[in-house]
Amino acid sequence: MALPINFPDPALLQVGDTWYAYSTSNIPHANGPGYHVQLATSKDFVSWSIIIGNDPLPSPGDWAHGSEPRVWAPDVMQLAPDRFVLYYAARSRDSPQVHCVGTAISNSPIGPFIPSPKPFACPVSGGGAIDPDIFRDVDNKLYVTYKVDGSAIAPGGACGNGDPATRLPTPLILQEIDQDGVTPIGPAEVLLDRDDGDGPLIEAPSLARAGDTYFLFFSSNCFNVLGYDVSYATARSVRGPWAKAHSPAQTAPLLLTDMYRGVPPGGLVAPGGIDVIANGDGTFKAVFHGSDQKNDLPGTRYMYTATLRANGNSIDVL
Repeated sequence: MALPINFPDPALLQVGDTWYAYSTSNIPHANGPGYHVQLATSKDFVSWSIIIGNDPLPSPGDWAHGSEPRVWAPDVMQLAPDRFVLYYAARSRDSPQVHCVGTAISNSPIGPFIPSPKPFACPVSGGGAIDPDIFRDVDNKLYVTYKVDGSAIAPGGACGNGDPATRLPTPLILQEIDQDGVTPIGPAEVLLDRDDGDGPLIEAPSLARAGDTYFLFFSSNCFNVLGYDVSYATARSVRGPWAKAHSPAQTAPLLLTDMYRGVPPGGLVAPGGIDVIANGDGTFKAVFHGSDQKNDLPGTRYMYTATLRANGNSIDVL
C-alpha cells in the first residue's frame, strides 16, 4: 500500500526525479477542505506524501456543475518543459445526470490548471464520458482514451447496468489529439466494449506500448463488488483490432481480489483504476487502487504501486 488514505483512480506522471500521483476528488471531506484533484509526490516510487493546501484544479470550469462537480479520474501529461495538460471527468452543469471529460493547462505539474471553456467530450445521449487517459506513441502522436458511461443512464442493477436484458454499451474510445494536447484530430473511434465476461461494464482505460505490442489496460465489473479487476487487451496498432487477454495463455485478469495475499492488511480487494507509464525497456510503472474490506465495498480505496513487465502479448507483475 503506497498511500493509506482514500485515493481512488490514481494517475501517474514523472517529471525529472519526482513522481506525481493524481486522484479523484475528496470533496466533501470530513476533516477539512477537500480538493477537486488530490495530489501526492514521491522521489523513489516507494514513499509517497500527500500535498496539503494545494488543489491542482481550483475550478473544474464553467461547463461543470457549480455546487457538486464530482471530479473523477484525472490524468496529466507533460507536453513541453513548461506546459502540462490535465484531463478529468466532471459532472455536467447542463446535464447533471452525466459526467463529461474536460481539459486544463498549467505551466507546473502541481497546477494551478486552468480549465478549457468547453468540455473535450460529452456524449450525453450515451451516458457522458469518464476516465480519460492520455498517451504519446513512439511516433510522437498523442491520443486520449475514455469511457462512454452507458452505466450512468442504464435502468438498474449493478452500477446501473446490471440487468442483461437492458444493458447499455460502455465502450472505450480513442481520440487522436493535436500537439497542443487538447484539440481533437479526426473522429473518435471505439476500441473495445464490454462482453458477458465483463459484467455490467468496462472502464478506466490506460494505454501503453512495449516493442510492437500495444496494451490497453482496463477494469471490468462494478467498482463496489469483489469481482472488480484489472485486465488488458492487446493490439499491433493503436487503433486495433484489440483482443482481450484470456488465461491460461495470458495473465488475465491481471489483478483480482485475493490474487496477492501478501498485500497487507487483508489481501487485495477489488483492485482497479490502473494507470501505467512505460519505462522503455519492456517494463511499466503502475498505480491502481484497491480496498481491504470485503464486507464494505468500495470502502477506502487505497493507492498501490507495482512494476509490470511485458512478456510477448502477456503482462507479468514483478
